[in-house]
Amino acid sequence: MQFFSDFDSLFFVSRLAEKVVILSMIKIISSGSFCDCTKLKTIKYEDINQITTIEEGAFENCSNETFLFPPNVTTIEKITFQSVDHFLK
Repeated sequence: MQFFSDFDSLFFVSRLAEKVVILSMIKIISSGSFCDCTKLKTIKYEDINQITTIEEGAFENCSNETFLFPPNVTTIEKITFQSVDHFLK
């Protein structure tokens, strides 16, 4: 369906989500997309190689246990992972 191929940004994830699959058409994880997703445990990718940008605060105060950095990311904006100290351990 052509309509869906015109969108390449992830804007919002339900704050109640426990598992998320990022579709292969996504290239940008927008500001605040996963902000305050305190129930989130797992993020999977249909095609991790498509993601190039993670915007400011995208994962702020997010509780997922691990984060797999997409290999083709060229931009990670400031405070993307604010209040997620468990990624730094």
